[in-house]
Amino acid sequence: QWSSSYYAPVSTSLAADPAYVILYNPGSSAIDVKYDTATLSGQTVTVAGNSTRYVLMPASAAHFYTEASGSTAAPKFFAVSVIDADATSNATHDWSYSLVPDSYLTDKFVVAWGPGNGNTPLANGTISGINGSPVWVTPTANTEIFIDSATVTVKDGSGTVITGTLVSGVTYKYSVKTLQSYRLFDTSDNDQSGLTVYTKDGTLITAAWGEDPSIAGAGAPYLDMGTTVLPFPDYVFTKASAEANPGDLNTVVEL
Repeated sequence: QWSSSYYAPVSTSLAADPAYVILYNPGSSAIDVKYDTATLSGQTVTVAGNSTRYVLMPASAAHFYTEASGSTAAPKFFAVSVIDADATSNATHDWSYSLVPDSYLTDKFVVAWGPGNGNTPLANGTISGINGSPVWVTPTANTEIFIDSATVTVKDGSGTVITGTLVSGVTYKYSVKTLQSYRLFDTSDNDQSGLTVYTKDGTLITAAWGEDPSIAGAGAPYLDMGTTVLPFPDYVFTKASAEANPGDLNTVVEL
């Protein structure tokens, strides 16, 4: 299930606690892994056989990939991301997640569990305190994402709030750009659990839930943890029909 293409949605939001993507080459020969960010394209890191290299994430998402050469298919590799991975003070906001292979991505995801901190919910379900663990998402192309909630705040990689447009009921749409890292905060209860995000034009999206070093403090109640948000398997069914005897030139459809 390893791939030659992955997207990393989690950016470096605090320079002192950076995010890195670790690349592993399972083959015996060296490979060139390229990566694009919101501002750079075609950057290359060479990974020796049976070895790892790492890339510092900028304040954006990134696409990591290898390319085919002649009749040789693009070599496969594995990628994980580690947050707060600096060499010295690295125990304040530390967590990690696995990147999802490009071929497994869909145009929708649902967050299973994503509390903003570790405080015990109140009787109405609200988690008191600061929401320090958002959902991080990036699209594979410029598109609009739809969120079925009127209480979600969306921030880009610089921390600027993105304004949504009400579509219907409590569904809002947001214009998003490829390889930008967006953070989603549910401000109604400080809990992203159950959050549903999707596109309507087929654009693929990928996401992770985890601690934001630029917001969360050290220690309790903040959660030094995170996980991949798995793609939602949305199935599309179509049906078609054809006349069994189209050569008889009459107007009767034989089934």
